[in-house]
Amino acid sequence: MKHGVMYYLSSAGIRKNIGDYIQSIAADQFMHATELIEREHLNEYRGEKMKVILNGWFMHRPANFPPSDDIVPLFISFHLRPCVADAFLTDRTVAYLKAHGPIGCRDVNTVELLKSRGIPAYFSNCLTLTLGKTFPPVPKEERHGVCFVDPMHCLRRRDALRDLPWLLIHPILAVRIFARMQRQAFRGESVFFRLRKFLMMGNFIRTYSALFTEELLLHADYYTHAVRERLFKSEEDKFSYCRGMLRRYATAKFCVTCRIHCALPCIAMGTPVVFVDARTKDMGNGRFGGTAELFNIASPAGRGLAASFSYRSGSPDGRIDENTDIPVGDAFEKYARQLSETCRKFAED
Repeated sequence: MKHGVMYYLSSAGIRKNIGDYIQSIAADQFMHATELIEREHLNEYRGEKMKVILNGWFMHRPANFPPSDDIVPLFISFHLRPCVADAFLTDRTVAYLKAHGPIGCRDVNTVELLKSRGIPAYFSNCLTLTLGKTFPPVPKEERHGVCFVDPMHCLRRRDALRDLPWLLIHPILAVRIFARMQRQAFRGESVFFRLRKFLMMGNFIRTYSALFTEELLLHADYYTHAVRERLFKSEEDKFSYCRGMLRRYATAKFCVTCRIHCALPCIAMGTPVVFVDARTKDMGNGRFGGTAELFNIASPAGRGLAASFSYRSGSPDGRIDENTDIPVGDAFEKYARQLSETCRKFAED
């Protein structure tokens, strides 16, 4: 029987969230797939029976679900938002999920949602927690630099105007940090896009300098998971790009992000991570339910951020600098073992 792994077409054809491909890399550790299959067109596949791990979320084209009868699925780390549940969970889809249950879910909210429709489900957590299998932890002495991944994604645009004075007060700091961001995070973006992001620098500095030293912000590496489609020539280019990103995360001293598919792989690879919850202000609901316990969380505090975890800082004012010891927990390991065993059996049977 063939083994497949999912790839993803952009809904608008402009940017691709490479977190999708990180999930596929996690699945391919077990499947060693020989064929790519597009997530939103699983219903169109015809041919030799093919096993596919269906992890992630399926919301762009609910009418194209369930998959073809020629696909043999493993539902693990499945996610469904309540706002699309009625459109997605048709009678046909509910019957399909019941037939292929129990459904392993990425968050407890999805577990409850599926169970409310009579679908057997359990909390599996995210398959990216197994990425330590391919990217094993690096010794502390071999780690270098700090990664900020989509730090502005967590900020509210309406705060940018309010915090413009911070941009005027700290122009040199803003320009220097922005120059580092442009090297990777804004590749291929328009002048208008870059200008809009620069006008958010006052808000960025005010928010992040409450918890992190200016020196750290000046010397950090800045990355994004929302990458321009036109930078890639093929799907394999996207996979290669993601593997490179994962290798960088694996060697960082720590990562700061509000991207779940940066934070969870970092945990799996032994890289300390600070998860910024500046947008949702509630880690217990939606797609984070059951996952929040794994994170070191930084949450809104006034106009800045405050850590809800303990850390040892060498900075005189107690803020986090490059040499701060950020804790790394092991609560994820039980999920990683269970996920690995489930996927291994599926691939081998």
